Amino acid sequence: MELREFISITSKGDRIFQSTLYRNFGNNAPEVQKYLLDNKYATATTVYRCPECDFFFGFKKVNYCYCCDSEFSIENIENEIALDRTDKKLEEIT
Repeated sequence: MELREFISITSKGDRIFQSTLYRNFGNNAPEVQKYLLDNKYATATTVYRCPECDFFFGFKKVNYCYCCDSEFSIENIENEIALDRTDKKLEEIT
């Protein structure tokens, strides 16, 4: 997928996860994320996952996973950056 197309099919409020960027842009995903953030097409949000089963908790740090029944230290919780699409319209990409 081209970056222009990706920007044009996303809308304000859409959440863009790392897995989506890697699926669509492969090894270029970090550069795409940087472009989206630097050019204000998205803002960064931290989301959390279970360190045992990768279950998605959302925006809240917890120390127990009701999906896999694991307890863990809050310091061990996995986190990643998710992008929140802004309302910025598509501009000419160079």
